[in-house]
Amino acid sequence: MKKTGTEEFNPYRWYGFDVDGTIATNHKHGWEIEEPVKPMVDLMRRMHRAGCDVRIISGRLGDFRSDDEIPASVKRHIWEWCDRNLGFRPKLTGRKDSMMEALYDDRARQVVCNKGVTYEELAKELAKALELLVEDPGKGKREAETMLEKCRGLGLL
Repeated sequence: MKKTGTEEFNPYRWYGFDVDGTIATNHKHGWEIEEPVKPMVDLMRRMHRAGCDVRIISGRLGDFRSDDEIPASVKRHIWEWCDRNLGFRPKLTGRKDSMMEALYDDRARQVVCNKGVTYEELAKELAKALELLVEDPGKGKREAETMLEKCRGLGLL
C-alpha cells in the first residue's frame, strides 16, 4: 500500500475520478468543464504524487477504454482543464474494469460488498441514532447499540 498522510492506496490498481460534480463543479450541465472542487482535486494530486495510477473516468468519454481511442478534440478539452487545475494529465477512460480500486463520483452510491446495503443508508441511520443520543440518552443508547450490531453483522466492525 502507498501512503499519503493517513490515506493508503493500492499501487497495483487504478483510481477513477469523474469530472462533472466530482473534480469540477457542475451547475451549467454543458460541455464546458467548470471550476475545480478543491478537496477532490487535492486528493487526486496527493495520490498522483504518491505514484498512484489516477484516471479520469467520465460519461464525456463515451465507451472509449484508452487515451488512444478518444478523439483528439475531447482529450484536448479535458487536458486543458487538467493542465490548469491538476498540473498533470491523467489517463482518460470511459469504462471501469477489474483493475479499478475505487471510483470517486458524485452519482455513485457505494454498496457494502455482497450485502445489498448502501453506506448512504448506514450514514443516515447513524446520524439519526446520534441525534437521538443527544436528545434522549436512554433511547439513543439503545439505537446506537442497534446500529453497532448492524455494522458488525455487515462485517464493518
